[in-house]
Amino acid sequence: MLRSAGQKVEAMEAELESVKASLDATSASLDAEVTASKLAIAEKTSELTDLAAKLEEVDKKLKETDEERAKLEDELEAYHLDKAGLEQKLQAAETAQTEQQKYSMTLQEYNSKLQKEVQGMNEQLDELRRDKAKLVEDKASLTGRVQALGDALEALQASSTKNEEARKDAVEELASLRGELASLSAERCVVL
Repeated sequence: MLRSAGQKVEAMEAELESVKASLDATSASLDAEVTASKLAIAEKTSELTDLAAKLEEVDKKLKETDEERAKLEDELEAYHLDKAGLEQKLQAAETAQTEQQKYSMTLQEYNSKLQKEVQGMNEQLDELRRDKAKLVEDKASLTGRVQALGDALEALQASSTKNEEARKDAVEELASLRGELASLSAERCVVL
């Protein structure tokens, strides 16, 4: 009967050693996964920081573009006012005496120059509008990417938490099995 109990204890010790080896391998695997998750979280956090900086830069460029656009619109309005005034002067010059024709020609040249400048300003304004639209699209794209990275970061953190809990459970189970082994060893010593 003592032999039978001894054989049982030996069988249980062998099984316990097998379980311990399995738990050690699982614990090492979980440690590796936790480390990999932490590295991935650090990477995603870095990407998130970079994207936030880019987003701030895009916002700054948008603000600068809006300010530049407002300035160009003010200049354009001033040019339109100048143009209206010059057109009135031009009409008065056309009805004036022949000796003022030279003056009239100068005003016409100035008017043409202003029209070219106004056309150039309109083209710049259109280009700024296109740039603003592109920046708004870029901002929307970056915002979407930031959201996606945030979601991925949350998922990685949840996975890391689960892995950490599984590791703790495995450690607790290993401690329990060691307690049982110690108890069995004590019983075996008592039996012997």
